[in-house]
Amino acid sequence: MLLKPLVAKYADVVVTLNDEDTRFFKKIHNNVVRIPHWIEDKISDHQPIEKVSNMVLFVGRVNDSNKGAEHLYHLSEGQYEIHCVGPCNRTLRSDMISHVNIPWEELNDLYAKASLLVVPSRYEAFSYVALEALSHGTPVLLSDRVRIADYLGGVTGVFVFEYQNYGDFCNKVKEALSMREKVNTNKVFEIFSEEKVKEKYRNIFCQ
Repeated sequence: MLLKPLVAKYADVVVTLNDEDTRFFKKIHNNVVRIPHWIEDKISDHQPIEKVSNMVLFVGRVNDSNKGAEHLYHLSEGQYEIHCVGPCNRTLRSDMISHVNIPWEELNDLYAKASLLVVPSRYEAFSYVALEALSHGTPVLLSDRVRIADYLGGVTGVFVFEYQNYGDFCNKVKEALSMREKVNTNKVFEIFSEEKVKEKYRNIFCQ
């Protein structure tokens, strides 16, 4: 009731981040432009590192219920090398390795070494960690509520599972690791090109 009249009256254009937001705002405004976040150029300069075949990476607050870290505990213990990056105040299993307050260079190494990044969140409007992993050629497994998937049609190495369907999650982890699918990093950098994204903003604000 409050948003619709304000947007309709004062906004010349509405910029959205994903398809869900776009559908909502198209109901109240006739000029809606969807624009993603862009990828930092410095990521592409990272040197290749040999991947660890059973390494699963989780980046986020393990103790935050929105991040879905409980999915990790449904994976068969001892089958994977699970790395958790971020604040953690819950007990980790013997096959889980915690990384807290690490520098950017170390995080880059983890992205490069992992064979799969998992983003089992209850909701993410985008997911920059998924974008960072893909830029390193690392496949990603996203919950069906992680909206960066709106941009990833046709990009290899992207898997989606039903949120809180733990059996589906475990099966998709196993499938992703066994397939060893190559990520088309050129396509990733094309979709999330810094110059292309900035050009879209220039087109809006320089009219």
